[in-house]
Amino acid sequence: IEESSFSNCDHLTSVTFSEDSKLLSIGKGAFNGTPLKSIFIPSKVKELKDGWCNGTSKLDEIVVSKENKLYKTVDDKMIIGKHNEQDAEYTDLIFCCRNVKMINVPSKIERICPYSFSECKELKSIKFADSSLISIGQYSFSNSSLEQITVPSHIKLIDEYAFYNCKELQLVDFEANSELQKIGKFAFYSSSIGSISIPSRVSQIGESSFAYCEDLLSVTLNEDSELVSIDKSTFDSSSISSIFIPEKVFRIDDFAFHGCQDLISIKFSERSNLQFIGESAFSFSMIKSISIPSLVSRIGIRAFSHCKNLISVEFPADTKVQKIDSEVFAFSSIENFSVP
Repeated sequence: IEESSFSNCDHLTSVTFSEDSKLLSIGKGAFNGTPLKSIFIPSKVKELKDGWCNGTSKLDEIVVSKENKLYKTVDDKMIIGKHNEQDAEYTDLIFCCRNVKMINVPSKIERICPYSFSECKELKSIKFADSSLISIGQYSFSNSSLEQITVPSHIKLIDEYAFYNCKELQLVDFEANSELQKIGKFAFYSSSIGSISIPSRVSQIGESSFAYCEDLLSVTLNEDSELVSIDKSTFDSSSISSIFIPEKVFRIDDFAFHGCQDLISIKFSERSNLQFIGESAFSFSMIKSISIPSLVSRIGIRAFSHCKNLISVEFPADTKVQKIDSEVFAFSSIENFSVP
């Protein structure tokens, strides 16, 4: 079954194959936008491609043939899989029924696959015990009703759109000694989290990861953070009131803090390596003053425009600034502008 084969078939509610079906693969979005309620996975299926279950918001009943060597169901709620028939353990969580309310993830699971919990409108909590999990896939919890999650310590990747538009998601914690390295673009976009403490090993926070998180009041980045850049629109239109930019960040990209109308304080590490502040990076924020780190060589167009409370801008004596683009401080309230 190829990609999008049955997409938007508005009356398709059930798919059944004979036990001896020769079906080998189900492609991405095969049933996208259908009211599919049940499906039987026959014995010879060897590949459920990433995103095969995208857009199946009504899929509440799953059966996998007991003769299938790569996939099986757990508690009639989820499909788990392994990569080779010879593997002893099932390490991928492939799919979860859309009517699930709470789930205990098996300890041997290493990967939550794309769209696995997407559109689970009754899901409230997910629990891990002695977790081996190392990644949370694209769109895995998108548009679900998950309220909270404690991210296991061995996870290295939260992929793009993982918790996209999770309107009920209020609490995200990380276990001690988190190994998380990357938060993908739009990962928590438009969720309801109130605060987030980014683990120190995170080196990349992708575009719009926390954009339009209107309840997000606090973001903690530690001095020893490995973060090297704050990407485009990362915190756009959130409600944070202050931010600390750690030492290794060398770039604040376009619109990173644009529209943060409660942001009044920006502090940089004393050993800041910041070199670039992008277009509209802090525009329409409420900052009152800013001390530009010495290594900053360029400030992009409208970076601090429409900052109505901005009174003071200072550059250090050893500033490396070479270019201040057009309209950088337009429509601000600057009274003191100090450049050596």
